[in-house]
Amino acid sequence: MVFCVCIYLYGEFILNEAFTYKPLPGKERGKKSFFAVLRTKASLFAGPDHLLSVFNSSYSEDYRRFYFKDIQAIIISRTSEQAKWNAIYGGICLALLLAAYMTGEYWAAAFIAFAAIFLVKLALNWLRGPTCVCRIYTAASRTELPSLARLKNAIKTLDIIKPLIERSQGRLSGEEIKAKMGHVTEETS
Repeated sequence: MVFCVCIYLYGEFILNEAFTYKPLPGKERGKKSFFAVLRTKASLFAGPDHLLSVFNSSYSEDYRRFYFKDIQAIIISRTSEQAKWNAIYGGICLALLLAAYMTGEYWAAAFIAFAAIFLVKLALNWLRGPTCVCRIYTAASRTELPSLARLKNAIKTLDIIKPLIERSQGRLSGEEIKAKMGHVTEETS
């Protein structure tokens, strides 16, 4: 995705430097809904000095920008969403197969067809891997990144943006981290 910044000043457009956003792994569609009436999509992009989180719904689009120099922490927490949805899809599939077994030939084909749909949903959910919640912390906010709802994508994204954050903020040595952590524990004692 290429953006070109144009500024309208005194009746003229002033063209600023063009820069490219690099798409990062992870796109989440229809988040937290069984039957998505309103289609939603979340994406994450790396800019030259910031992350851009984009959240699209059927009628609006929201952008959040997180400058690399302002990021204090990125926390990834594993959740049980995958297991919950696997249990739901598996339960529905079993109920439909049981209904197919108990009915006559005519309805059995319909129940088996619907069971196959939920079996495919179960397989796709299992193949996508474990779920997680990824939050980004800055001095001003704590924001969830909905595009990183799968652990595999969150780890890949973190591996990509970690060098960008270190380039912007600098890197702490092990001794500096221990000294800062010691300072924090002394203050709380």
